[in-house]
Amino acid sequence: IYHGSASGINTKPTQILEGTTPYFGYSIAGDMDLDRNSYPDVAVGSLSDTVTIFRSRPVINIQKTLTVTPNRIDLRQKMPSCGAPSGICLKVKACFEYTAKPTGYNPSLTIVGTLEAEKERRKSGLSSRVQFRNPGSEPKYT
Repeated sequence: IYHGSASGINTKPTQILEGTTPYFGYSIAGDMDLDRNSYPDVAVGSLSDTVTIFRSRPVINIQKTLTVTPNRIDLRQKMPSCGAPSGICLKVKACFEYTAKPTGYNPSLTIVGTLEAEKERRKSGLSSRVQFRNPGSEPKYT
């Protein structure tokens, strides 16, 4: 499948549909919503009396924000109440929001992620200057 642009058809395909029947791709039809999910499906035919249906699925876009408080660190100002040996603590808040097309598509999502600090420094063999309150969640490098 090739997308077009103002200057013509892009020469790099955006998606490749493959089939195993002889002469797969002899005919192609689109702009039909066969499964009634508000997305156009594609039917690809061959000379062997076989049609393959490629159904389109909803698209989910995830927006993310990461907030660090305070946004500036004064190494001279200690906070004994934070419990860190250095006396300096940060609060990190990760928020995720998604939009879906069609707008009626509203699944329950589970987002799994990893929060890492000073990854490149630790990969280089240097000691980390950051400690997570729950050390079991901190990745290990060998």
